[in-house]
Amino acid sequence: VTLYEFEPAPGVKSSRVIGLADDIARSMSAISARVAVVPGRNVIGIELPNETRETVYFRELIGSAGFRNTSCKLALGLGKT
Repeated sequence: VTLYEFEPAPGVKSSRVIGLADDIARSMSAISARVAVVPGRNVIGIELPNETRETVYFRELIGSAGFRNTSCKLALGLGKT
């Protein structure tokens, strides 16, 4: 997934942009688009799926140095960047 941040002009309601999710997906030739306000910031996040999907194997996640060397009591692997 690729995240784009959109800062609307002053006075533009977030709901107006969020309501355009289907139109944004169609314009970008994407299967879907997730549009939501980014908490704590004055931007709207637009997530579009990548053209080519990549399988993420669990072994890759738990075998990475970042996962193995964490100081957390309970590490949770959700994906990779």
